[in-house]
Amino acid sequence: TFLKYDEVPRVLLALGGKWQAIVATAVYTGLRRGEIFALRKSDIDWEEQTLQVCKSWEADSTKDGKAALIPIADGLVPFLKAAAKASPSKYLFPRPDGAMHDREVNADRNLHNALGRAGVVEGYEHRCRKQGCGFKELRPTADHGKCPKCKRSLWPVAIPRHVRFHDLRHTTATLLLKEG
Repeated sequence: TFLKYDEVPRVLLALGGKWQAIVATAVYTGLRRGEIFALRKSDIDWEEQTLQVCKSWEADSTKDGKAALIPIADGLVPFLKAAAKASPSKYLFPRPDGAMHDREVNADRNLHNALGRAGVVEGYEHRCRKQGCGFKELRPTADHGKCPKCKRSLWPVAIPRHVRFHDLRHTTATLLLKEG
């Protein structure tokens, strides 16, 4: 599972603040969640436009045990600069108190919500707004309609496509392969 080329900017726009920069970092670099949250401001070489990846979560190495020097794509630079400026600690994407996020951080929920706002959906569940009616129907679009039972307006609720935070690694690989 991956995001298509035209879906990436829509999802990034649907995210706000640090989550926009976190997802942009995942898409542009293919890093794992733990590697992203362990990034420190000192891991960025702005002059050479590279990112030193050598930790994952609290471990002193990445999951595969290999440190990597990753080029920073031009499109990622503004996201990283904003994150570095906003960060109150040595970490690039810290918790509000400046500490590193723990493994329980719900990156999937934030991505899931953004997918719905960006229109990266499987369809829409249209629900009747009248209390007690209970009418629900799956439709491919968010076009408003009327309930066939009570004639009240239906409320479309996005059903986001199933894309996990880990799938952003697949997005990176797929988009790079498509670009040759």
